[in-house]
Amino acid sequence: MGLFDRWFGRPAVTPPPTNAPKEPMPTTDFAVGAQDDAVTITFNDKNITFSGSLAEYDYDTILRDKQSNIVKLFELSDYFVDEDPIYRGIIKEVYTPFSIADNYKLVGANEKVKKKYLDYYKRISLNDKLESIFLQYYKYGNVYVYLMEDGNIITLPVHMVRIANVMVNGEPVVELNCRTIRDDLKQRVGTIQKDFLEDEDLEIRLKGFPKEVRDAVKSGQDYAQLNPANTFV
Repeated sequence: MGLFDRWFGRPAVTPPPTNAPKEPMPTTDFAVGAQDDAVTITFNDKNITFSGSLAEYDYDTILRDKQSNIVKLFELSDYFVDEDPIYRGIIKEVYTPFSIADNYKLVGANEKVKKKYLDYYKRISLNDKLESIFLQYYKYGNVYVYLMEDGNIITLPVHMVRIANVMVNGEPVVELNCRTIRDDLKQRVGTIQKDFLEDEDLEIRLKGFPKEVRDAVKSGQDYAQLNPANTFV
């Protein structure tokens, strides 16, 4: 189904009556999620004032020092994408789908070489990667892509990435927050009533991360410098 089919092929939805009672704002944390392999997400409203504006966010301070407040900028972007249907629709239903709407074309090589590339793109599900890349680009203006050992491409979570104060061949070195990963593993260990992770269990849990990150987590480092040859900003 094409993008316009999704837009114009939807069944009509009857709007609720204007005098319908409004749903009360949540006052405590709650979780939502399906039972079949869906991701469970926890929401809360502790940083939202009664007037609907965001609390604890000083915009002047954030914009004067964006690097130190980069995580808050990402939080604000997530908030407004989720809160504003127009903003969300532009990013998720217009910009991102239109950016990957055209089929890519390979030029400058014979058919045998082109087939190898096309087979590789199919193997790594390139369209899914492109969707993730463009979604991050339009939401945050920052995209961090890593080429894994097996040739797979992953997008790194922007809130866990920082630019190091060192450059290699004119390119900045990217670092990933390993402390967050380690703390998350410890929390998961606690939920399964264990005080440690066996080596095999740890390898499985870290399998989806770059080798530099796996080594840094095992050695107790707070940040891992990612290989500049495999990292693209």
